[in-house]
Amino acid sequence: MTKNHKAKEALQSAQATLQQQQQWLFRQILQGRPDVNSSQWINGSQTFPVEERLSVYQTGYRLRLLECMQVEFPALHVYLGDDVFRMFALGYLQQMPSRHYSLYELGAHFAAFLRDTRPTPEQANMPEQMALYLALPEQLAQLERAQATSIRAQGQEDLAVGGLGFQIMTWPNLSLPETSQLVEVDFDLLTYLQQVESYLAQQDNSDDGASPEGKRSKPDKPALKSQALLVFREHYRVNIVRLESWQASIIKAFQTTGEVNWAAIASLCGIPEHELLMRLNLWLPEAIRRNQVSVNRV
Repeated sequence: MTKNHKAKEALQSAQATLQQQQQWLFRQILQGRPDVNSSQWINGSQTFPVEERLSVYQTGYRLRLLECMQVEFPALHVYLGDDVFRMFALGYLQQMPSRHYSLYELGAHFAAFLRDTRPTPEQANMPEQMALYLALPEQLAQLERAQATSIRAQGQEDLAVGGLGFQIMTWPNLSLPETSQLVEVDFDLLTYLQQVESYLAQQDNSDDGASPEGKRSKPDKPALKSQALLVFREHYRVNIVRLESWQASIIKAFQTTGEVNWAAIASLCGIPEHELLMRLNLWLPEAIRRNQVSVNRV
């Protein structure tokens, strides 16, 4: 065997070992648990044992992801507080490790995780009125995720979107832009988000050395109040508008099935079809102008 051949084999062996070590470290970082075989891959010392060396990577990775979760769900973070939010977020990351190259996908299933892990009122052993708030974290997460989705979605800002330009005499063919999403909640989350935004803005000003006088306190928990909220994007700015029940029924219909049974909507809302058509004439021009909904002209 020639010297060059031996050198080539040694290089290939070293590359294979390096690849195995990288794959092992990747798995351990994702799992976040100690490994009894760590000493095969990491050199420890008396002052810095193997377990602590591995923990540095695992902890640093999770702290970075936790920071990203706090940025995506600021209102939920404020509502739960640091410790409880950290517990939920780390539990979510443990159960559903990041698998996507983009951190944008990180919080995609957080609301579902909160829903699936929510205790029943019996398990929580809480008074009925307090037990109603068990669903608040998942609904708040769903609303904030809708905001994050809206800002990233393909929008219509580059299109010449105007009003109807005419009065509709027959039922319109509607669609929902990728930047719009209906979120139905059981709490006054629209007011709560506004309060949290003001609270966080003042916190930022305090951090910049502004006077602490008149410092805003943490917002109270939102009131029980069913709302149909439409998250939409207008001129690259994400907004939320509260819908009336008949508007929400229409949007829910073509958000889920892609079409609207207008007679069924009118019956559900308890109004004649001609009145529903009149309401559409008043609502749609503004809704289209603001990119809340789209009318497909066929």
